Amino acid sequence: MVKHQTVYLLIGMIFFESVFQYLLFLQRSMDDLIKNGVNLPQMIVVSNLLLYLMVSMIFSFFLAIVVTFSVHAVIKKTEIPWWQSFKVNAWPLTVESMRALGKVLLWSFLIIPGFIWYVRYFLVALVVLLEPEFKKGKVDALKLSEFLTLGHAWKVFGFIVFATGLSTLRFQDIFNIGTNPIAVVLLYIVWAALQLYTSLMCYFLYQYLYELKRESIQKYLEGA
Repeated sequence: MVKHQTVYLLIGMIFFESVFQYLLFLQRSMDDLIKNGVNLPQMIVVSNLLLYLMVSMIFSFFLAIVVTFSVHAVIKKTEIPWWQSFKVNAWPLTVESMRALGKVLLWSFLIIPGFIWYVRYFLVALVVLLEPEFKKGKVDALKLSEFLTLGHAWKVFGFIVFATGLSTLRFQDIFNIGTNPIAVVLLYIVWAALQLYTSLMCYFLYQYLYELKRESIQKYLEGA
């Protein structure tokens, strides 16, 4: 089961990375044209950026849902009703993520408060997917994420820096491999494996913080 879940995850991440690389190729091509004095319609540049952001959001949801339920399936040795899981969780995950993002962006104008709120809301997606009380409508995902990170902000911040560094890594630029197809495919696989690793660590970070506060979290949920 572990092998099967890992293969599915890697295939999904390689697919998304291929889309990212194509969009980055378009961006580099447009940058080269602009440097050479070609005037590109602003709509094309903006459309490419919006498409990249949309794919990034879908990819984030893919990682959050698939990795989380894959780990549960391995631990519990059960099958996953994938369609039902996506159907049930996609909308609340979107809503809560947008709520968290809105507040982070609001405070980002002051820079440091934006980082603080980003750390506090880092676990919102996992709360949505894993907390039964949220699914019952008895707890706010943003408040529970803030409660879990309280007193452990530096640990969460350090993990965010580590995960962000890996997720934004582009080996093609580092090693200057150009368009060598074999090298590109191999680096896709390496990148996908790194994304899988950071996603798994995010899941276990949530479980770690939850266990640390297991005694106090019940009181929090009762009073939420």
